[in-house]
Amino acid sequence: MQTFKEHYAEMIRQVTVAAKAPTEVTPETVNAEGRLDLLPYVNKIVESLMLPGSGIRGVDNLYRLLKLAKAGHSCLLMVEHYSNLDLPEFYYFLGQHGERGEELQKAVIAIAGMKLTVDNPMVAAFASIYPRIIICPSRTITNLDAEKDKDRLLALASINRAAAKALNDAKKRGKIILVYPSGTRYRPWEPDSKRGVREIETYVKGFDYMCFVSKNGVAMRMREDAKDDMLADYMVPDVVRFTVSEPVSCEAFREEVRAAMSEDADKKQAVVDEIMRRLDEMHNAAEQG
Repeated sequence: MQTFKEHYAEMIRQVTVAAKAPTEVTPETVNAEGRLDLLPYVNKIVESLMLPGSGIRGVDNLYRLLKLAKAGHSCLLMVEHYSNLDLPEFYYFLGQHGERGEELQKAVIAIAGMKLTVDNPMVAAFASIYPRIIICPSRTITNLDAEKDKDRLLALASINRAAAKALNDAKKRGKIILVYPSGTRYRPWEPDSKRGVREIETYVKGFDYMCFVSKNGVAMRMREDAKDDMLADYMVPDVVRFTVSEPVSCEAFREEVRAAMSEDADKKQAVVDEIMRRLDEMHNAAEQG
């Protein structure tokens, strides 16, 4: 099996040159509008890896969510996360649905961690193609020392305040916010990487409607020995399918989960755990079907 940087070296070079992506995150750059004009570069990569049967199931549910967003409701996509190709694949499949699919492409904004921007200029170039709001994940902040890293913590807090403002603005503009509730890609050798991140409950609390999106098939496979080098992932053609649920009320979902918990339970984590449970249920059903 070839790695991403081995198999697509020339494409990586072309995208890096064309994107001219910044590799620093500031409060002024957290709202990254994306370069959808560069989608054809990545679409060639995705297309070369998709086997027959790949695509989106339940795309009509995305149209229903978009209609709700255009009517003034705040809307979320809660998506399973298996590889760095997840978002490019999702956009690629949306593009196969004509004008309405292109409208969805323009409406979706992903929540993205800083790592995709600051770690590697080639990764930053690919990330810059997609509209996103850049945040500093809580796990990064908790690993810093309150005294030794005081200036860094202040800078990161400023970035997250700007991201929160950008998110609030996007909610009012008919955008659909795409979130990976696990906060990271699933690593089979790290079972906890599939557990939902507690602060995702804040998104559920702050939005009106959401769809769950499960994913089956992985064409860009992580390597345990690669030390999280995204360009070292193996490329393996696969049948990749996204399955989209009907839109559900965030308030009703949250209240239903919280009502079933005991008084001393962590109700925020319980909400996120139920999101992950539903995604896993959808994933298993799609695997069998």
